[in-house]
Amino acid sequence: MTSDGTRLSEPLGALSLATDLAVGPAPGSALASRGSQALGMPTCADDSVRLAGLLHDIGRVAVPNGLWDKPGPFTPSERRQMETQTYHTSQILTRCASFQPLADQASGTHERCDGSGYHRRIQLDDPDTALLAAAQMYDTLRHHRPWRPAHGEDEAEGLMRAEVSAGRLPHRVVHAALDVAGQMGKMARSSLTAGLTPREADVVALLAAGCSDKAIARRLGISVKTAGRHVGRIYKKTGKRGRAQIAFFAMDHKALLA
Repeated sequence: MTSDGTRLSEPLGALSLATDLAVGPAPGSALASRGSQALGMPTCADDSVRLAGLLHDIGRVAVPNGLWDKPGPFTPSERRQMETQTYHTSQILTRCASFQPLADQASGTHERCDGSGYHRRIQLDDPDTALLAAAQMYDTLRHHRPWRPAHGEDEAEGLMRAEVSAGRLPHRVVHAALDVAGQMGKMARSSLTAGLTPREADVVALLAAGCSDKAIARRLGISVKTAGRHVGRIYKKTGKRGRAQIAFFAMDHKALLA
């Protein structure tokens, strides 16, 4: 898939960005790709994982935004609606011949080895999809959502290892994802963009997700006035104005979303 992968990378990256801007960032592609390299997977598998990672959440656009923005826990009905995202991902990708080879992998990131995932509720036995599932889960845990704050590194690692203990994700792929995530986190902290402080980088990630100053304050445990000051300094340092420009800036500097 190497030649096709090279040809598709740019348009799929743009499509992934559009999805992130519409319903909030859901990274995982870079982590999964590096994890596949760490596991010694062939180049064709690496391409497949990377491209499927760019598309794995495209089905989220078919779920009402009000659900993704809900500040509290989902009701059973809302959870069932949320879980249709992978069905919609499959339906969207199978309609395009170029994307069809990626459909099962991209729509399988929420399946689990014991069949407890969704939407097909089948056993996750493909190692490439399992790696993407592990990467997607870790990245999701590390990013805030309206219904819960982001988990810290140690807490996210503990939850990932609990998935292994419960037989839901393979040890090998979880170990690879955690190992690569640690390396990427160190790189992100050591090379902050535009002179941003670590706290400002946290604010950028929240701005990119569409959070208001009030929401940023709530997520970071600071005052609304302090959040506003951080936003003002970010605009000055980056030369950007408005949340839309900051969202594009953050997507161009993926380390800020790590």
